Formats: sequence, structure tokens, C-alpha cells
Amino acid sequence: MIECVCAVDIGTTSLKVGLISLDGDLISLSSAKNVTTDAKFCGANWLETLRFAFNKLKNKNDCKIVAMCVSGNGPTVVTDKGFTIRWDEETPFEYDFAQKDNPCVKFSLFLPKILHLKNCFPDEFKNSKFIFSGPEFVLYELTGNAVTILPEKRFETAYWTTESLSLCGIPVEKMPPFVEIGHCCGKLLDNQKEFLGLEENIPVFCGGPDFVMAIIGSGTNSVGDVVDRCGTSEGINICINKQIFVDGYRTLPSPFEDLWNISFLIPNSNKLSKEKRVEIAANGIKKIKTELEKNQITLSDTMVVSGGQANDDYLNRLKAKKMKIKIAKSNGCVHAELLGDFCAALKGMGKFDSILQASKNCIKKVIYEDS
Repeated sequence: MIECVCAVDIGTTSLKVGLISLDGDLISLSSAKNVTTDAKFCGANWLETLRFAFNKLKNKNDCKIVAMCVSGNGPTVVTDKGFTIRWDEETPFEYDFAQKDNPCVKFSLFLPKILHLKNCFPDEFKNSKFIFSGPEFVLYELTGNAVTILPEKRFETAYWTTESLSLCGIPVEKMPPFVEIGHCCGKLLDNQKEFLGLEENIPVFCGGPDFVMAIIGSGTNSVGDVVDRCGTSEGINICINKQIFVDGYRTLPSPFEDLWNISFLIPNSNKLSKEKRVEIAANGIKKIKTELEKNQITLSDTMVVSGGQANDDYLNRLKAKKMKIKIAKSNGCVHAELLGDFCAALKGMGKFDSILQASKNCIKKVIYEDS
């Protein structure tokens, strides 16, 4: 039997599951739409969606699953009861200017969502034992252990600090402790093992936010590397070696030590025409390329595409032409998040000393033929 990692990624509209051999080959891939009658409890249905997608996997009986790793969209917020504030939900919360102007509140990706939960849904907030981001809720359901995945130590200000929680009136005990990508959250609970139809209580490892896992799984680990994440929205992430701040772009730490990541988002890009999407992306690349050159950073001549839309030949050719860049896929797989999960699991299993080492050794960029 082929030993495999079961990689799980919770997207905005669907959940993906991949079986990846320890040699890095994608053995089987499945997905299922996140369907719910109550959007406020969409997180509570993710486990059922996971089981449905898992059962659709082909060649599953030829594989021995030795580990599972879970990633997901962020900054979605979910209580331990499954009440959900999605990352793309508007959060018209109010709090005083002292809090708003405090850097550890102002720059957080999660506190606006948590404050929205606290101010607009006080009962759900009060009755929650824990507050998670998306993948941590599923990890909690699978293993019974509560954690928060911090992609890299420099991400703390993008999440929360003890000071920022205090300023916002959020009890620190509601926020599970930080762990790193690749941390073993525990083994599958007996009921979850039976729920998924597995025979063994396999170890479950921590992935992280989808954009971080796409960076890892696309091999965007050298200065100038680019990944285009195509989903419900489209995000372009570029690896840099210093903090560069540009209006309209977000700069965050890379999951790799001493590197940074600058990105821009095209919200709801799936609702735009392909030509319009590529026009916006090309303009964004052109602008950031100029800024990078000012900082002695050369943009790679190749862009890795990730997501289901990366299978669109016309879209790939259009991007290559308009952006004047070669198009590639990671290991021939279009879902870099799943490959990022694979790297995280291997690191957690002790096969690599770091996520960077796993990414450099496991991820190969395959140039798209028509680019």
C-alpha cells in the first residue's frame, strides 16, 4: 500500500481533500461544497463536508494514511459551538479611539472579527469556551485539543497579544495557545476515526491560513518568487527580504524566517470576466514590480498559479501574455494549499527540521506548456 498524507483545506465555497504520497505525488483529489442552511453556523458543517469529500476519494483503499493535516481560510472566526464570522463578512463593530489607534489592535487580522462577534452577538461570545480561526475549529473537532496556529513568531501582532486582548475586553482564556505550523494537535478521536471510516487513530498536524499554506506549497521561498492564488477571491503573493509598504498592498511576515510577503487581493474575482481579472492582476504586478526594483528586488520570471481556476488554459495563457511572465504549477498540482499541508505534516513527522527545508525539498515548479 502507498503511505499517504491526507491534506485538508477549508475554502470559502468548498472543502478540498488530497491524498499525497510520501514521495510527493498526488494520488487522489476530492472536493465538496460548503453547504449550510444557516450561514452563521457554516463552520459547524465543515466536518460533515470533510467526511463527504473524504468518501469521494478514489484509490483510497490502495493507500495507508499515516497523517492528516488541516488548513483553511482566514481570518474566519469560529466559536467552539460552530458559530461563524467568515473572513469576507462585513464587521461594522465600534470601539473607542484609544483601542483603534493602538498598533496591536489596528494591525490585527482577527480582532475586528472577534470584536464583531463580541459586540453584535454577545450571547454567542459569552457562551463560547474557545474562539478559533477556521482550521483550528476542525482540528478541535478531530482531536479534542484547542490550539491557535501562528504561522511564524512575527505574526503575533497580526493575530493578538495579551495587551490587545485586554484592550478589547476579550478574556485571554477564550483564545487557545499559539502553536507552530506542523505541530501535532493530537490523534483522531475514536468517534472521528469511525466518522471518517479509518482504522487507525492517525496523528493530525496543524496547517494554517490558506494563503500561508499556498506560499509553502508553491515553493515561494526565494526572494522575488510569486504565487497567484485563484479562488472565490484572487490573491497574488510575492516573497521579499525586507518590509516594503505600498498603498493598496499588505505586507506580512513570510512563514519562512527572515523573509517577508507582500500581497494584493482582488475581492470576488470569480464574479469578474477573465479579461478584467487579468487586467487588474497585471496592473498590480506592474506597480509592485516598480517598487521592488527601487529596493533592489527582482521579480521572478515565473508565477506559480494555485486553485481550481489554475486549470483554465485560456486564463493561464492570458496571464502569461498580459503579465509577461511564465506560468507554473507546483508538482503539477493546482492546489498549493494541499501541498503546503503535506510539507507541514512531513515537518511534524520529523522528516524535515523546518517548514522551509520541507518546501525546498518537496516542491517542484512545473512550467505550464503554453506560457
